[in-house]
Formats: sequence, C-alpha cells, structure tokens
Amino acid sequence: MRQKKIIGTLLAVALVGVGARPATAQDGSRKLLVAYAGLISTHTSVWLGEDQGFYKKHGLDVTSVFTGSGSVTSQALIAGEAKAASTSVGPTAAAVSAGADLVILAGTIHILPYQFWVLPQVRQPADLKGKRVAISTFGSGSHLAAEVALNSLGLDPVRDKIAIMQVGTQPDRVAALASGRIDATPLEPGFGQAAKDKGLTVLVDLTKTDVPYLNTVLVASRRFIKESPQQVESFLKGTIDGLAFLPNPANEKAVKSVLARRLKLNS
Repeated sequence: MRQKKIIGTLLAVALVGVGARPATAQDGSRKLLVAYAGLISTHTSVWLGEDQGFYKKHGLDVTSVFTGSGSVTSQALIAGEAKAASTSVGPTAAAVSAGADLVILAGTIHILPYQFWVLPQVRQPADLKGKRVAISTFGSGSHLAAEVALNSLGLDPVRDKIAIMQVGTQPDRVAALASGRIDATPLEPGFGQAAKDKGLTVLVDLTKTDVPYLNTVLVASRRFIKESPQQVESFLKGTIDGLAFLPNPANEKAVKSVLARRLKLNS
C-alpha cells in the first residue's frame, strides 16, 4: 500500500509538473544523461529504469553516470553536463541556496537508509569517544547519517573529540573499517553482509526509526524542465516503473543482478 501511494504521488508530480506544457523542438533529441551521486542502492529505481528498458518504453535513451558525490552531481546539472539526477537533498539544497537554478522533481526514498557499523571492540557509545568516523564527503547523506547516529547515541563530535573523515565510497569505507583505519561508518543495508563477513557489527540501525526523512530526490534545472518537458515526464515515468518493479518478489533475481553489478559487490 505504501509503495502504491508513493508511486501515485510521483506520477501526479510527473503529470501536473510537466505534462501540461507543450513539447518543444528540443524534445526531438531523446538521449538523456542522468547523474547519480553515490554507490548506494537508493538509486536503484534509476538503474532499473535504464537496465530494464523502462526509459526506452517512454521514448528515452538514458545513460546514467556515477559522479561520486552530491555536490559534484549538482555541479554537473548546473553546467548542463547532466540533464537530470538522482541525488541527496542536502547537496541540492546547498546548491540552490548558493543561487543554482535547480528543482526537486520528486522524492524516491523517504527514510534515512543507513546502518551505523563499528569495529567489534566498540560495544557501547562511550567506546567511540576520541575515535574516527568515516563518511563519503562532507554534506553527503552519509555525513548526515553519521551525525544522526552519533546524536542518537548521546555523542557529540566536538565535545567527544570524534573525528569525521572523508573516505569515499561504501566499498572504500568497508575496507577502511575492516583494516582498523577508522572505527565506525554509516553503510546502507546492501553492504551489510559484506561488513558482517569482515566481523563488523551494527551499533545503530537508522532504517528502523520512524523519523520521516526525504533522502533521495530526482533533480533537474528549471531551464531543462522548461525546454524539454516531455523528456522530464518520460524520465519520471521510467523511474516510477523502476520503483514499481523493485518490491515485486518475482523480480528479485533481476534486482539482485542490477545491485551486484552497480554496487560492484562481486569485485
């Protein structure tokens, strides 16, 4: 029921936001470069849209590109190098507050999809005082997740001398944690098994909290929305198809295949 409600909301955004506008000559080119900010499964609906042919069903030839961070994704949109993106709210809001002409088209993930993984010797919050917590980049979703996790444990990075370090992607952070270079890091559940296999443990599971949070959003520039409304509508519809495909048990094998390849779980 919740999935249907989200899909229905997104479809309404697609139709109301762009469907009423007339097509322009620039809609003749149906190729679309879509950026995504991280190696994290919150972008799965976009990956499925591309890999399962949902965008092509709506007349788009989509190529998705990994940028490495939300801030780089925003820069790619501003420069026009990418026309649309799946990214985090934080970097998008920061870009808009700095004057960027970006718009959130829709939200796809409405929870904070992270677990806070630690070394096995970290058994209680106090064990993290004076330690090192890894994130991807400052201002990213993983940065926010780290701050929320520490706050929920009654810890303050400044007061408790906890160093927040930029380490990179989730595979990089798992490796850093397993080697002891860091003491904790937020990871999305798709990396849980890899972390568990290395003897790491979960101290806080943020996915089980009831706090509503708009984590992952679809973003484009106002100029692109105005010039290419049909492409925007097709992009939203293809992403919605990906969201609908994702929870169906019959599609589990296909979804796992896409995740393994995109997240480089087999490397």
